[in-house]
Amino acid sequence: MKKLFSKKKAMTDKIQVYSPIDGKCVPLEQVKDPVFSDGSMGYGCAIIPSSQEIYSPISGKIASIFPTNHALGIIGDNGEELLLHVGVNTVELEGVGFIPYVKRNEHVEMGTLLLKIDLELIKQKGYDPDVILILLNSNRYEQIEVVPKMTKRGEALFPLKLKT
Repeated sequence: MKKLFSKKKAMTDKIQVYSPIDGKCVPLEQVKDPVFSDGSMGYGCAIIPSSQEIYSPISGKIASIFPTNHALGIIGDNGEELLLHVGVNTVELEGVGFIPYVKRNEHVEMGTLLLKIDLELIKQKGYDPDVILILLNSNRYEQIEVVPKMTKRGEALFPLKLKT
């Protein structure tokens, strides 16, 4: 009898998180919402967007998509738990200006189109359009350092290193 073994991807101690959108990367402290800026949700950064398409910053499974499509969660192939949240108080738009391209439980590769936003509409309605990226399980990783810089979709944002 032949045995079948499934290979499970080994967790690595170094993981790279990539930019999900073009724009200016800034530290979380600059986000105009204390829920994010105080760091209590986890390490991360915000990107002041200059484009409208948001791509996956890692490979993994879509764990959740908010009904208003302004935020989604990804569980990475290496165990990282990321929240992508578009804007401050944009939940009040009730989904207007957000078009999802993925579904819950779908596996995505880094660079997969996740969401399209109507950047001008978000701004016209008076909302801050920052694309906020939070590592929800930050306690597993060494502190990250976010250096303000212009970034393009797919560029390395910051590495994650498991705590020893």
